[in-house]
Amino acid sequence: LDISAVQTVDRFFEMDEIARAIKSTLVHSQAKPEEILVVVPSMKNYKGTIEAAFEDAGVPYFVDEAIRIVT
Repeated sequence: LDISAVQTVDRFFEMDEIARAIKSTLVHSQAKPEEILVVVPSMKNYKGTIEAAFEDAGVPYFVDEAIRIVT
């Protein structure tokens, strides 16, 4: 179990750094994409940034977010 934290000047640079680190891990170790978890404080603020950074890096990803059901 390896836990890392990243702090940068903005969320765009942050996600780029995370995507690069994950790609390096996938290439240089036997880790599988489904074994890696990225947690962000707000999906509202990060979803587009995650999608752009991971697509640019060629890293597979899945965004899981709660969906509110109004009745």
